[in-house]
Amino acid sequence: MLKKSIFWFLGIVAACAIIAYTLLFSAFGNALLKPLLQAKIDSLAPIKLEITQFSLKPDALYLELQNGAYIDIVLDGHFWIPSQEFTLTLNALVHDISIFGELVDTPLQGAFRLEAQSSGTFDDFNIVAKSDIAKSFSTLHIYLRNQQLQSLEVYMQEASIQELLAMLGHKPYINGVLSIDTKLIHKDSAFEGATNAVVRNGVFNTEALQKDFGIALEDNSFSARLDTQTQDKSITHTFEFLAPIGNIHAQGVATLPDTLSFATLRTMPIDTSFRFGFSNLTPFSPIFARAIRGSLQGSGTITGALLEALEIQGHSDFANSNTHYKLMFKDLLPLSFEAHTQNMALKELLWMLYLPPYTSATLDADLFMTNLHTTPTTRIVAKANGMLNPDTKIMPLTLPRTPLTLHISMNLNGSNGDGALSLVGDSLQLEANPLKIQDFTFFSPYTLHIQDLTKLAFSSGITLRGGLDFSGNMTFDKLIAFDFLTQSLGGMITGNYRDSQINAQLHDIASQKILALFGIAPVVQAELSGNFSYNTLAQRGVLSLSGKDGKMSTNALSNDVVRFLGVDMTKEIYQNVALDTKFDDATLHANFALDSQNTHLQSQKTHINLQTRTIDSLLTLRIGKNEANVWLTQNLQKPNVRVELKNLVLDSAELLQGLGNFLHKKK
Repeated sequence: MLKKSIFWFLGIVAACAIIAYTLLFSAFGNALLKPLLQAKIDSLAPIKLEITQFSLKPDALYLELQNGAYIDIVLDGHFWIPSQEFTLTLNALVHDISIFGELVDTPLQGAFRLEAQSSGTFDDFNIVAKSDIAKSFSTLHIYLRNQQLQSLEVYMQEASIQELLAMLGHKPYINGVLSIDTKLIHKDSAFEGATNAVVRNGVFNTEALQKDFGIALEDNSFSARLDTQTQDKSITHTFEFLAPIGNIHAQGVATLPDTLSFATLRTMPIDTSFRFGFSNLTPFSPIFARAIRGSLQGSGTITGALLEALEIQGHSDFANSNTHYKLMFKDLLPLSFEAHTQNMALKELLWMLYLPPYTSATLDADLFMTNLHTTPTTRIVAKANGMLNPDTKIMPLTLPRTPLTLHISMNLNGSNGDGALSLVGDSLQLEANPLKIQDFTFFSPYTLHIQDLTKLAFSSGITLRGGLDFSGNMTFDKLIAFDFLTQSLGGMITGNYRDSQINAQLHDIASQKILALFGIAPVVQAELSGNFSYNTLAQRGVLSLSGKDGKMSTNALSNDVVRFLGVDMTKEIYQNVALDTKFDDATLHANFALDSQNTHLQSQKTHINLQTRTIDSLLTLRIGKNEANVWLTQNLQKPNVRVELKNLVLDSAELLQGLGNFLHKKK
């Protein structure tokens, strides 16, 4: 029984060994591994590298990668498992580095070669490499024993920063030459060495900044230097960035572990302080992904364990604010971020971002972000107090200088979440709650109360009177769009605003309220329905209304008709009321008609300028069989009235009175 068990066990082991060998080292197994390896290379390499040859055997590895006629890479390895000895050689030849330039829209020329070799045992081996990458002369020598670093030498002479960035897949907004000289030796449980890294002839790429962000930079030079000294277990370091636009200074110490390995590096303590001051932030526009300007001062510290838990915290005066921030890293990847801002000058911030100075308010805000390395979770609470600056244009409105208070809160998981917004000012109140956010597109029901329209003005210069209340749903995705409903004018108005176009439908609206909205005396009382369209960019639109059973209000025209013609138009019932108006900037071109059994009033031309508050109108008036032309001119509220009857011009009040009595008797 025992023999059978042993045979079964040995048989299972043999079967597993055969399966493992087949899956790893046979042609069939290599064919299975090749697409997995290709997928991994695709995820890591900034450019396409295709596996042309792949072979894995118990004592050898061979891999060839190509990118057309641009790149050839060969990895050749031999190893002997019983003695754990191995030799690996890597040869990479880039025939034309222009392929990297195409990634970042930067023309590059040249070629380079990289040769590297690693040999020894798994517990004791060397890595040696040399290259002329980025037009440099570079060498590398690493010696590890028992997975612990024994010595490190890095030498790079005048490498082109532009080419290095392009090869890493980053657009080179800076250029210059980088030189590095590093030596580190492990001796008697201690380390000794030094590093000198220098950037010379550094310049910001003004052409790329101009092309991508439309900004110019005159003083574009800079230099940078990093020096470290390693003694026993301490690495003291200093860093300087010097430029006409500003400086960065940092210094500190890192404490080496007793044994230096990849595992112990994770918890290596770091304590660094820094300060910075810039008079011009223009070169840093790529960091903000948009054009930026202005100045910035600040300081902070970098503390914690190198890879396990690194913390950067500090203070800055961004946009004249008092801002404190803290950024946490793990494995050199950002983990969480929080910032607390007081008294940020929004006018300064808008100027820094090349935006119109909408407001001179100050902002207090708290920002919390976690899980930055996966799906960020964000919480924002902000409040702004101050003044809306005069002549601020938001959509079709020009807003005056007025106090405002803004409250906003958001909770996001990635680019989705919810929030609320409240804007309170002297002239309007806006509430958007709940605010739904999906892929940074905002959706929300809203209510808008405009208390006094005289404090607002259309960008065309039109000034409206009275107040309005709106409700509806709004969307913001680069541009704002919303629908609306209001019953402030009697009846109901529904419509929408999208792509600078307002479209609305009016149902049973009180005519006197529409006229009062434009500051025009209520000539007619009727319930009107129709359509309104207006383009806020072209500042042109059309209003078409009609109604029945209207009455004329007492006005200058009706008074003169009673006085001169002896007919009271306010006693008539007008079965047909029609109004068609074209908006052209601040001018209304109106065509209207009133029809009753005895009276017909038709506009031949009517031009109303809402900026100058003047009117120029020719009306045709027919009462019974009698016809007259009526001119209304000059002041909109109290126009001059001129009447022409059968080609006879009547300017005299007495003559008009007599003629009116005569016509009345003839009826």
